[in-house]
Amino acid sequence: MNSNRTTRARMDDAPVRPQGEGLLRLDGNEGPAPPAELSRSLVALDPEDLRRYPDKSELEARLAELHGVDPEQVLVTTGGDGTIAAFAAAFVVPGRRFVHTAPTFAMIPACAELLGAALFPVEWSAGAFPRDPFAEAAAEPGAVAALVTPNNPTGGEAGIDDVLAVADACAPDPLLLDLAYVEFGANDPTAAALGRSNVVVLRTLSKALGLAGLRVGYALGPRDLIAAIRAVAPPYPCSSPALILARAAIDLELPTESAIRRIRAERERLRARLIAAGIDAPPSGGNFVGVRTPRATELFEALRARGVLVRRFEGRADLADLLRISVPVDDPGSARLAAALDSALGELSGARAGLEARS
Repeated sequence: MNSNRTTRARMDDAPVRPQGEGLLRLDGNEGPAPPAELSRSLVALDPEDLRRYPDKSELEARLAELHGVDPEQVLVTTGGDGTIAAFAAAFVVPGRRFVHTAPTFAMIPACAELLGAALFPVEWSAGAFPRDPFAEAAAEPGAVAALVTPNNPTGGEAGIDDVLAVADACAPDPLLLDLAYVEFGANDPTAAALGRSNVVVLRTLSKALGLAGLRVGYALGPRDLIAAIRAVAPPYPCSSPALILARAAIDLELPTESAIRRIRAERERLRARLIAAGIDAPPSGGNFVGVRTPRATELFEALRARGVLVRRFEGRADLADLLRISVPVDDPGSARLAAALDSALGELSGARAGLEARS
């Protein structure tokens, strides 16, 4: 057995989710629940749709219309993960440089590393996007790069000018631009990025549309890059019911602007509460807040004891002090999180005061 395999990035990065009634799950960044009328679209499901292999071309055409591109420039995938895996399969060359930020969504370096890439992480744990170091690293001939903005798990955002500068530095080699959380951020670089000949844009229905259970994502980009990805991607990435629901969600013009506004506002209220308690909670463009504290494990356990699950990153030394808290999708959830945080932080503060008194 090759012992080096134990040090590699992992693709099974999803958190272990305890089962139980009454848990407030804020560890998965799921979006607001879709309206009940969406599920009613399955009433029209023809049994023939279940018998035959699914056809994603209708959804790809609808997405192309939505983004003002040709259907050949769209590829539906199994969530955003499917786009990442297929992009890596199409463009990663063993031994060649693969540039990404550190930290970032774990599946990106994992896919590249499994295909033999030489990972080149560029530090971006806080603050402004490191445009110049990233562009310089990506300018190496033959390098492939991936940029997540808003970044997961920190929430940091790169501006549109940053994205274009990185794309130009990479050219003619490809850049994967992961915009899974873009609806919650301050800017949307999709249209600008599609004006570049070397950028593949990742979008998903899992986050802002609240459809993580469908596992529907898609890639947008120039015809030649999408054709290269299509050649290595599974031909049937999504079930027929998932494709039907995805089309219906787009026709319903989800996500609603009011739902996005609520999550943005609640995110800032959550940051303010944490900062007032002396917790480092940097600005975030996602539907979550990244919390930095040396007592991350203690806070995680204190919240879990109160029935609130947040995301910690076990086994990641670079993220040992980070908790990622998804913004609750409704007012009762927000009130419950606020109460749990106040109680947990009060407990930790009291424990520290007790230790200091005894010392």
